[in-house]
Amino acid sequence: MTDVKLLARLTKYTITGTVNTVIDFAVYNLIILFWGTGGVVAMLANTLGFACANLNSYLMNSFWTFRDCSRRGGREGLRFFLAGLGTLGISSTLLWALLSGNPGGGPAWLNLAKLTAGLAGSGINFILYRLVVFRRRTAAIPAEQWPAAQLYPGCYLSLIIPAYNEADRIGRTLQEAGEYLLRLQRPVELLVVDDGSTDDTARKVLAARARFPFIRLISQPANRGKGAAVRRGIQEATGELAVFFDADLSFPVEKLSDFIFQLEKGYAAVLGSRVNAGREACAGRWRPLVSRGARLMAHVLGLGAVGDTQCGFKGFRRREILPLLSRTRIDRFAFDLEWIYLIRRRGLTVAEIPLTWQHRSGSSVRWPDILESLLSVLKIRLWAWEGVYDLPVKKKTNAFLFI
Repeated sequence: MTDVKLLARLTKYTITGTVNTVIDFAVYNLIILFWGTGGVVAMLANTLGFACANLNSYLMNSFWTFRDCSRRGGREGLRFFLAGLGTLGISSTLLWALLSGNPGGGPAWLNLAKLTAGLAGSGINFILYRLVVFRRRTAAIPAEQWPAAQLYPGCYLSLIIPAYNEADRIGRTLQEAGEYLLRLQRPVELLVVDDGSTDDTARKVLAARARFPFIRLISQPANRGKGAAVRRGIQEATGELAVFFDADLSFPVEKLSDFIFQLEKGYAAVLGSRVNAGREACAGRWRPLVSRGARLMAHVLGLGAVGDTQCGFKGFRRREILPLLSRTRIDRFAFDLEWIYLIRRRGLTVAEIPLTWQHRSGSSVRWPDILESLLSVLKIRLWAWEGVYDLPVKKKTNAFLFI
């Protein structure tokens, strides 16, 4: 679901909620007007008002707000009824607590208490409607039928390097990576995704291809971010295995052997980790703080034992990762969090390899990147609730290996 569609859905839900509130308060005030303002009467008025508003809520949400997710009737009606009972129970408990604190309050206090309980119930209702009542359903679709999931025979390994204004470093990186790939003596390709560079990055890549003919240059017309570059590289790759690392080559290229070994063993994803690789992994003024913050965000997303989400060295079996790429939306610094979240959500097997990180000049983490990561965690959670990441269910294995 795009941001525009999400905003439209929230707008519809707000309009529906306003109508529900008018109905709820009208019934509520009519009852206390004729029957009095006692606590029992107020609770009865709250229940009847909620029931009338809830009926209208189901009709408007099923035929309008969540029309694309609704099946109307049957089990959906039962889920709606149970969700309504849960919301009524929570709002009634809150209302009773407020009324007990001021038992002699008049109509103004009763309406203020009712409004407070109603606002709390409204937020709970939206979550229950989206996750329980009008949840999105997806059919089981083979990986080969996903738009990006095209697998090509013949190539064994695709090495992907995202690059943005890396003219000063890309030559040395391609030299070391190219020599390593030659030693493999397997069908390989080295893809450099030029993410809208304004320097001589593309020219340096084409010059290196004269010696290493398996180098391919993919040019993005404008800078879209590292996540978008890696995504495109994997989608256009032809290898059974796909590994990417940063253009500054902050890790020994020989570590590729460890990634290949674990992928050949059947792990769907292999993640590099600077956390347990020695003191060199903590070079840079802010990196220890950033590392701890990234681990905290990983726990918020339920990523469990992943030690280093932001390491720029990761490998995948393309058949496993391609279906997930059609669901990814983050293009820049925090794309790793989204990818790992989807891998965990899908129940794919993961191995983690310690790496000795070597600081390179020009490699830095900026404060805007940190703030963007924090915002991305909220986005990932919201998109998950909205069904953006829904995929055909695959049995979870929860397998994780740290080498």
